[in-house]
Amino acid sequence: EMAVVEGLWIFPQSGSDPVRQTDVAFVAGQGIEGDRYFLGNGTYSVLPEKGRQCTLISADSAKKALADAGMQVANIGTLRRNVAVRGLTGKELLDAVGKEVYIGDCTVFVHRNCVPCMYNERKNGVNGLMEALWDDAGISCEVVKSGRVRLGDSVRIAAGENDTARINHPKPASFFVRPSKRPAADVKAKYADAAKLRAELEKTDPEGVRRLEGAYNSVGLR
Repeated sequence: EMAVVEGLWIFPQSGSDPVRQTDVAFVAGQGIEGDRYFLGNGTYSVLPEKGRQCTLISADSAKKALADAGMQVANIGTLRRNVAVRGLTGKELLDAVGKEVYIGDCTVFVHRNCVPCMYNERKNGVNGLMEALWDDAGISCEVVKSGRVRLGDSVRIAAGENDTARINHPKPASFFVRPSKRPAADVKAKYADAAKLRAELEKTDPEGVRRLEGAYNSVGLR
């Protein structure tokens, strides 16, 4: 069975609710028109990376992971991913890191696993969501060929080897370790690194720092 686009969402700004779409414009090197990372006002825009341009999630695997954990969300869009795919598993998407994915007449390159965050869990108001969706929260992609993507469009992962040399993201290996399995020393180091990074970002993008902190504060995070 051919994999297809089941859902499309944009988020006009940091913290905004998902806005369901029937078709969207993918712009190479920029992202999805109207989305917060295309506009530069996303929660994490202060931490730029190519993979923030577009996110994909397996609707099948996300729904199963939630059901297995006895959890519910209003809809897949509240997981804050742009494209929900039916017909590919979460593992198949993760295995596509380092490959191109063809969506309709557009092409994206997968830079990394888009692991869930506590901010997203708090936004959904579902305790344990981050842990339950850890392997099924989707992938972070760069748009490399422009075009329009519509509901029902085909989704296909490129054949061949993963091009690891093309992968570009700043995340350390510890970022991809399930929270329940992170050593205490790694957690402590993460907070120390975050404090150092914040001080550096204050010099280059103080508005972005305020935006990130505002989003976190809105759900009770610091």
